[in-house]
Amino acid sequence: MTALASPRTLSLLAVLTLQSVAASRDSVSFDFGWKHRTGLHDWAPAGSEPPKHPDPGLRPPESTAKFDDAGWADVQLPHDGLIANNSYSDAACPNGCSGHSFIPRRVLWYRKEFTLPSSWKGSAVWLDFEGSFRNTTVWINGALAAQHDCGYTPFRVRLDNLTSVAYGAKSTVAVYVDPDNGDLGGQEHGSGWWYEGGGLYRPVHLVRASPVHIEQDGLFAYSNVSLANAGDAASATVHASAAVVNTGAAAADVCVTFSIAAPDGSAAAPPPPAVPLSIAAGASAVARATIAVAAPRLWSSASPTLYSVSAAVGACGGDDGDRSAPAYRSSSAAASDALTVPHGFRTLRYDADDGFFLNEEHFKVRGRAILCAIRRN
Repeated sequence: MTALASPRTLSLLAVLTLQSVAASRDSVSFDFGWKHRTGLHDWAPAGSEPPKHPDPGLRPPESTAKFDDAGWADVQLPHDGLIANNSYSDAACPNGCSGHSFIPRRVLWYRKEFTLPSSWKGSAVWLDFEGSFRNTTVWINGALAAQHDCGYTPFRVRLDNLTSVAYGAKSTVAVYVDPDNGDLGGQEHGSGWWYEGGGLYRPVHLVRASPVHIEQDGLFAYSNVSLANAGDAASATVHASAAVVNTGAAAADVCVTFSIAAPDGSAAAPPPPAVPLSIAAGASAVARATIAVAAPRLWSSASPTLYSVSAAVGACGGDDGDRSAPAYRSSSAAASDALTVPHGFRTLRYDADDGFFLNEEHFKVRGRAILCAIRRN
């Protein structure tokens, strides 16, 4: 296990979980040891109205490593900074705060100390934020690292390309979140109907991978299924693709091997030949392959059977050195990076007269019709 030491969070090492996502990819939970405050440059007074046009600036004092956050609250992610520090207030929100809720949408700060192991130098290192509502700015040791303005999508902050990060030494990440979902800011401009929350409401992970690795959400697979009878598959063809990025300083020649495993972990089909890629420094490329699967078990609501599609990136190998030869494959044991995604085999069909069919069996979908009256001026 790789230790992530931090002077302030050393006691939290026991609860930090290091899990191997692939052969050489590490993911560390980044949910513990955060400090939190509500308010732009001081704690927001109780009953005060939310700021209408808050601006922390390009280098606010809260973003620097030496800022004193001892008076901030200790929190663990996922965290809703609005519910945690606010309550219903018709004084702060006389007409509702950004929509129809009466929870003040005050700006939020988060800070955390961490140390990247010296052994990680030369690897690709990043922070994965699964969700932050809403407008989010991230600094690393006072240097602006990322901005993200959608509260419903994840985003990544690379650390290995920042000069402000020193391996083996303490670093500080500071996150500023403006939860007001209005385009112009302020309580009268919100687009939310009721309450969306605010802050780092989803987990964060610290990830280390090889400089040549599969991108975040870069492994994708879909299939064409041939049915022998309704609810019974004769065969299927899986179409898989993997986006591989090279964050290193030199071009790289690698091979990508695809495979598919049955629910019990056994191979569901022979793997196709490895796909060779030549990727320039700072560039990316996509490897594609098809896999024929005989008589796969179908996915259905009653039996949600899932297979696993994997892609591994590694050095190319082959007895004859011919990249076009079927035997030219990369070794999964020597893979520099690998990812796996679940996959279900099924067919979908909609009929205007008879409705929806799953695996050519009629499947009733229960829903509710919503009638809307449109006022025309």
